Amino acid sequence: MSVLRRHGIEPLGSGKRTELIEYVPAHVERQVHLQETLACPCDAGIITAPAPKALEQGQYGPGLLAHVVTAKCCDSIPLYRQAKALARAGMPVARTTLCDLFHGVGRATAPLAERLLSLVGEANLEHADETPQRVLDEEVRGAG
Repeated sequence: MSVLRRHGIEPLGSGKRTELIEYVPAHVERQVHLQETLACPCDAGIITAPAPKALEQGQYGPGLLAHVVTAKCCDSIPLYRQAKALARAGMPVARTTLCDLFHGVGRATAPLAERLLSLVGEANLEHADETPQRVLDEEVRGAG
């Protein structure tokens, strides 16, 4: 019981609601998953629970992969700049590793891309944004 209620002061309704829009910087976390191993009491074998899905036995989860692809394709952030940002967030990762991850996502989603292209080809009308996108040389780092 609050001090005000003890003195007979009662609330009027649920109170005044105030909303605040705040930026919470992204963070990187290392998740540790424990796969249980079980032995059959009749000596028929040992079973280990499957590990979480990752690309090609990698250690990078789907959230990080989606972030890298979205930042590169939708936000036009080159991989070397993403590597710098991830290092600031506490996860130093080489640009070449990000490149491998990016291409791995491309290989993993190739069947989806092929299906989408076939659907677009079957459409009567196609809309496209063909706005050119400037690509900077990695050596011209101060230009953007």
